[in-house]
Amino acid sequence: MEKPLRSKYGTLKISSVEIEAQIEVIIFVFYLRWLLAAYPLGFYGSYTLLAGFNPFSQFFKYGMILGTVFSITLLLFSYIIFIWKAKRRKTFLESEKIHALKFESDIRNWRIETLEAEPLYWRKYSGLEFEQAVFSLFRKIGWEVSRTFVTGDGGINISGTDGSKKIKIICPQTKLKVDISHLRNALAIKLENDIDDMFIIASPIGFTSESIDLANKNNVILLDPEDLSKLAQGQFKSSKSKLKVI
Repeated sequence: MEKPLRSKYGTLKISSVEIEAQIEVIIFVFYLRWLLAAYPLGFYGSYTLLAGFNPFSQFFKYGMILGTVFSITLLLFSYIIFIWKAKRRKTFLESEKIHALKFESDIRNWRIETLEAEPLYWRKYSGLEFEQAVFSLFRKIGWEVSRTFVTGDGGINISGTDGSKKIKIICPQTKLKVDISHLRNALAIKLENDIDDMFIIASPIGFTSESIDLANKNNVILLDPEDLSKLAQGQFKSSKSKLKVI
């Protein structure tokens, strides 16, 4: 997956949060300085149209009336223009927000996929966090997976299906390499389940040579950080080819 470029997502190069802030501040502002133009215009109209009125009071009165009329007209006209421009602006910003959210989602997925392709990503996890990371990986490569949270599940942490194919994944809770005792426990669990299910043991640390030999003899797939990073890159080699979703 190539790194997403912000320039390919809309026109604005700002975050969705910043765009939302711009949407929220779309308000109508009527500048008082516009009135300074309306009232002189009103007095000019009074002078032009009512030049026959001699008393100054009438000139001032009608100047104020015309100035007020011009001000109200200007206010209404300005508001109509604002509504039109605000609607266009909001439509544009909402469209840009969709682009920004798509970019943020794509860049987040790119970062995760880039990290998953590195063995170090898998080594930093343990326990439930590692289990969740393995669960997410198998879901991304196409398996319909579910986590087993109930007690008494026989040690199976993740179950998955792809058509008729089924997998059972065990993530041993250990701070050391998975040894032969863990493999024997896994084989006991395997015998209690469907013999056709693919059994997988995933570890963020790795496996001892004895456990690897026993797993190979009993058709158990082992996944260490290097194997998991290969799966994240879409590489399904040797026994891991059975994990590929077609």
